[in-house]
Amino acid sequence: MGQSFEPNNDFERQLFAWRSGNLPEQDFFAGLMEAQMVVLTDKIPEGPTLGDTQLLFLAAKDADPALAIFTSAQRATNILSQFNDFKFALEAAFPEVLNLVPEGYGIECNPGTEMGFAIEPKMLSSLKEAVGKYKDGAGGNFSPQNHLEQCLVSWRSGEMDPSDLFEVLVASEIFVLFDRMQDGRLLEDSRPLVLAPAEDAPGMLAVFSSPERVQPIIQQFSDFQHLITANCKEVLTNLIPPGIGLVCNPGWAEGFMVPSAGVDEMKQNL
Repeated sequence: MGQSFEPNNDFERQLFAWRSGNLPEQDFFAGLMEAQMVVLTDKIPEGPTLGDTQLLFLAAKDADPALAIFTSAQRATNILSQFNDFKFALEAAFPEVLNLVPEGYGIECNPGTEMGFAIEPKMLSSLKEAVGKYKDGAGGNFSPQNHLEQCLVSWRSGEMDPSDLFEVLVASEIFVLFDRMQDGRLLEDSRPLVLAPAEDAPGMLAVFSSPERVQPIIQQFSDFQHLITANCKEVLTNLIPPGIGLVCNPGWAEGFMVPSAGVDEMKQNL
């Protein structure tokens, strides 16, 4: 499989490795959340929103309708010959693509090629809830509240190296949501909020760089209302078991995901 597939970008290399059995599923989903995707439209939008621009949706017999997306413009070649009305390619981050998919629809990635995948409507709903990046829930303006958040802004703008950001993170106080507390203390059976990027995917512990970043997630996960603060080293050591990743500031652009392998490496470097 994939002998003729030449990756065009980092995510396509991850896709190839995953489909070949050389990349764990949780690492693939973490890469998916950071990936840029291509969608086909019938015309170029006239403004920042799609307006009346139509996207290419596929509807196979006895299958759920799905938005067609592509990991690069080159992967759309086969489909273009079948759908002549959709000749324009727009690029968007995968979390933004989620906002384009109506309820009850799925996603078909790289249709017409051997190196693709499908996400069914039920799993897509789980993805939306887990990532927390709806149009109306993406946190708004990000005003840094502390040194860690200043570094997050610098990292997002390309002014800070990821390794330097993680050094700051490990030395910082971070915030974690739990489902139960009594008299200001956690109970023995208290659970931290763990999100899963897909229904059957490994979980990721949700952490936050300040209390202000919690609101979008609390609205979606009402059972987790109790916020504690802890040193990041303590969180890595005591709250994240093997096989679990970490997601910082879900629902905000100024956040990131660390797959379980990356968390294990952070623990080793403490």
